[in-house]
Amino acid sequence: EFSRLRQFSLECLVIFVFRLILSAATWTSGVVPANGASVTIPAGKKVLVSSCSIPAGYVFNSVIVPSTSQLIFGDAQIAFQAKSIHVQSGGALLVGSPTCRLRNKVTITIHGSRTAQTLPGAHTVKGILVEGQVDIHGVEYFPTWTRLAATGHSGNSTIFIQDCPNWQAGQSVVITTTEVKDARDFN
Repeated sequence: EFSRLRQFSLECLVIFVFRLILSAATWTSGVVPANGASVTIPAGKKVLVSSCSIPAGYVFNSVIVPSTSQLIFGDAQIAFQAKSIHVQSGGALLVGSPTCRLRNKVTITIHGSRTAQTLPGAHTVKGILVEGQVDIHGVEYFPTWTRLAATGHSGNSTIFIQDCPNWQAGQSVVITTTEVKDARDFN
């Protein structure tokens, strides 16, 4: 299982003991939960969801993260599917951290109709019930805005800006007018 830690960059490497979600060693019964099963993370365990730990199309019925447990998503392309997720008081659902932001896409899909949910006290709610902690930290793009370094014209395929942001190809950029006055001392 230590080899799984290699997917984290060195600045994110934290020594902790975790179990893979579909590893027999994770479960007290020694049996991996089947597709469609209801799952309760074992008490006091940190369970890792990685890109290779769940087969494509695998949909859990309900997933419960009890008060002393954590469900942790690794930094990889992950598609996690369930009919409901319940993070109980004291439990945690962790996707990245403030010092180790995810660079990959993690998708959590909740399946089923609103009336077919298994969340306690919420018979017409479809989703994730959080009584504990949910921490989600993706890439932080900075700066989130900047000024043009040269006039942009309609139809331009290239613009020049004053800063060097870490924006990625494919992201949307909005250019607004500076009709009244564009100066740092003007609000």
